[in-house]
This record gives sequence, C-alpha cells and structure tokens, in this order.
Amino acid sequence: MTSQTNNHRIVIYSILELIKMIQDEKVKMKDTSQLHVRKIKKYLFDNATSKEIYLPPLVATTDKNQFARTKPIKLLIIDGSHRLKAFSQLETEINRAMNSEIKAEMKKAYDLHYMLEDTKIAVQLYEGFSKEEADQLYIDMNTKGKQVALSKRIEYDSRNILNQITNRVIISNNVLKAAGIETERRTIIRPTNKKFLSLSQLRRIIYVFITEKTELSKEKNVETVLQVEEYIELINLWLNELFNMVDPYEIGNFNKSMLANFPLVMALGLYTNNGCKHKNFFTRKTIIKERMDALKDVDWSKRNPLWQTFNGSLKGRDQFFYLDKDLETIQQIVKWMESQGGDVYRR
Repeated sequence: MTSQTNNHRIVIYSILELIKMIQDEKVKMKDTSQLHVRKIKKYLFDNATSKEIYLPPLVATTDKNQFARTKPIKLLIIDGSHRLKAFSQLETEINRAMNSEIKAEMKKAYDLHYMLEDTKIAVQLYEGFSKEEADQLYIDMNTKGKQVALSKRIEYDSRNILNQITNRVIISNNVLKAAGIETERRTIIRPTNKKFLSLSQLRRIIYVFITEKTELSKEKNVETVLQVEEYIELINLWLNELFNMVDPYEIGNFNKSMLANFPLVMALGLYTNNGCKHKNFFTRKTIIKERMDALKDVDWSKRNPLWQTFNGSLKGRDQFFYLDKDLETIQQIVKWMESQGGDVYRR
C-alpha cells in the first residue's frame, strides 16, 4: 500500500487551533454520527473536572505544499472526525452550561473551558494521499484493531467490489433511499423499523445478482462476469421494477407489506437471477423486466392468505406472520414465483 512509502510525521496542534481551522473550512472530515458525537461530548464534560481524558492521535493527510509547512493549515481527516466534530460543537454547550443554575454543571463547563485552552493533540500526518488511499488506510486501521461499522466498510473500502457496487447503488437510486436503508443498526427489528432493508441485507441481494448464491463468501474478492457499471444498472432496474409494484414508502411497513419479510425479497432476487450469471448484460436486462412483469398482479400485502402457505410462524402480541429464514423456505417461494412466470421464466 502507498502509505508505506509516503512521507509522514507527527504534528502537534492545540484544540483551539483545530477548531479555528474547522470554522475556516480548512479541515475536511468524514461524515459523522451525531449520536456518537454526543457521546464524546458527554465524556469530555463528565471527565473535565478530574482531567482524566484520553485523546488518541488524529490521523490526516495533506498535499505536498502543505506538508512542507511546519504546521499545515489544510487537513483531510482520515481517522478522528467524531472527536473533531465534538470539539467544534463544545463552545455553544460550554456557554450554555456556564449560565446553568446547577452549580455542578457550571463547574464542569468552566473546567472544560480552561482545559481546552491548554490542551494539545497529536496528528499523524501523511503527505499527498489520494482519497482512495486515505479511505483504504481508514479501513486498515479500523479492521486490524477494532470492528469497523459495516456502513463505513461499504463507503470507504474501495478494494471490495461488493462494497463498491452496494455504495454506488445506494448513492444512485433515490427511490431506494425513499424506501429506506438502515445504516445505523446491523439488523432491522420488525415491526418497529419501517426501513426496507439493512445494509447487510442489501449486500446479500447484490451478491445474488453477481453469484446466484444466498450466503456471502468469506473471500474478499468476488468473481464477476459483467462490469461494475452493468451490475449497478441491473440492480437499479430490478429495484425500480419492484417499486413500480409496491409503494416504496410502504414496502418496509410490516403492517402492510409482506416484502418487509426479508426471505421474500431474497426469494425475489433469486427468482429474477436464476440461470443468468453467465448471460450478457442486455439479455439480463430483458430477463429482469420479463420476470418482474410476470409478477405484476401479485398481491404483496400482508392480508394475502397465500403467504401463510409457506413456512413461517405467528409471533408477537399482534400475531404477525414471519416467514422462516432458512434456504428451504426461500427455495419454496422461488418455485412458486417460477410457476407464476410460466413460459417467461423458462426462456
């Protein structure tokens, strides 16, 4: 990897210097979770009086001209965006707490205010990383030492073709965004969560388009037949055909849509792609449209009694019907879909 040959060094900044650079838009950070930022701010407030605060070094890159300066004033943050965002939001909260009627809160605010004036933080600075190199370093740092969120792996790990395609599909399909992709949690708990798919579920569907298999391989590299752009277009075509059949704003609503049951979505992906892995792009486009069109008259609502003929069980206070998640059940549904497709499916 390029990071082994790029120049790098440690630079010490005061917290106030970094905050000013952020305000002047000299620092570019990764997208952050405000929930995570709030947790860091609480940690800083709670430990300001004891001064038992651990601030690990930030990791950043800058261009060659900036790197030559004693203290560069333009940074692209590779690791530490949440910490920096927390610092940048502290001033308003400190001022608010200073005017609190609760003496303990006032004391914490003053302690944190004076501490920040004297606090410095180390930045591990690399010279001239491209965005792709910076993203890969972020992934390497977070996967070797700790578990990195799936959403971050998908967004930044450009070496993994499955992640590349997943990220591009999310970015390019506005109707999918409307249907909802759960990025904060690993699983979707029904019926409370009404988002259509979790990130891991979307990856599994995309994996079906590439391999016709339901279980993800542990191998990092997935063997592909088509170009990345072609897979993205096929997946978006399939999603758009699906959203023409079912309202995207209701597809994840377990009270209304049977497609809020992921085994049914997985079966639909398999039905659409079975026998197509080695077909060319244009043939696959035609097949997707024909096979999805064959299901256009299906009642995908929860009230359709058909769904309870498949393996599953009634659960919860409201006795919702949940399809079983095993491969046998999914194949059972696929066979039913094939029967609906008739001659179209057998082409």
